[in-house]
Amino acid sequence: MKKKTLTILGVLVLFTLAYFLYQNFHQEQKEKEVLNPYANSSVTSEIFETENGFGYKIFIDGNLYVEQPTIPAIAGNKSFDTEINAQKTSDFAIGKIKSGIIPPTISVEELKNLGVI
Repeated sequence: MKKKTLTILGVLVLFTLAYFLYQNFHQEQKEKEVLNPYANSSVTSEIFETENGFGYKIFIDGNLYVEQPTIPAIAGNKSFDTEINAQKTSDFAIGKIKSGIIPPTISVEELKNLGVI
């Protein structure tokens, strides 16, 4: 009788442990999804003309998320000198959004690496 009770108790402990491990794994998966809410979203950009050059807008699922009429990380109100530079920067920002980097801040060093400045 004692051996049977210990066996049943052992099985219950194993099932309980398996249940908690499953719940922990499932919770981690949910947290990853929450950390990057835009991973499966449609993220697009639009280049627009400003008084002094070009800027960009970023849309998530058709809704305006960013309107950037000036070069980010640069002091003053300097717009992009070409549509290509505005597009490179908006594409870089979209990559950050899709990777879960919110907000998609861009540094001077990143702009240099892109060849924008």
